[in-house]
Amino acid sequence: MLKKNKNQLKHFYSVVPIGGGKLGWCYGDLAIAYTLLRHYEELGDYESKAMAYELIEKSSLKSMEQAGVLYYSQYGYHDMGICHGTTSIAYMYKKMFLITKDQQLQDLAHKWLGHTIESLDIYLPQINSIAEKEKTNPLIDTSLGFLNGLSGVGLALISFIDPKLSDWDKLLLLDRPGRD
Repeated sequence: MLKKNKNQLKHFYSVVPIGGGKLGWCYGDLAIAYTLLRHYEELGDYESKAMAYELIEKSSLKSMEQAGVLYYSQYGYHDMGICHGTTSIAYMYKKMFLITKDQQLQDLAHKWLGHTIESLDIYLPQINSIAEKEKTNPLIDTSLGFLNGLSGVGLALISFIDPKLSDWDKLLLLDRPGRD
């Protein structure tokens, strides 16, 4: 919201306890923090940066169980989707690192990337069996789809190898025009 008299962004968020909230791109603390950092980047608003870092600090303390990522105990892996899985969290930390060059954000990105790779190692050998058993379970997506399937995970993984290969994130409104 813009403050009418100063044409400044008015922003607020509710305080989320360490065990609450979610971290992912589509509905999470990191999407809010990223938006605040973009506001800082474009307009130089240090209040936005401070609020983003406050939210990042609180969210970085969350364990996998507190992050809102689904765990499929019958198969032993966590949701990896680009929407709200481990890939989403890794990618959001990476995008914030690109703005701030803060090594701690890169470390967090790599931590969550590790969680994604661990789950892929468990998931991929079972994918055909899971797909057969879970045909009617809307929570388990064994598709090659973008938001919840392997295509999104693959695109995010490729962008960790070569940041120039992240043009696809325009679909998520995460691109930063004019920047490498």
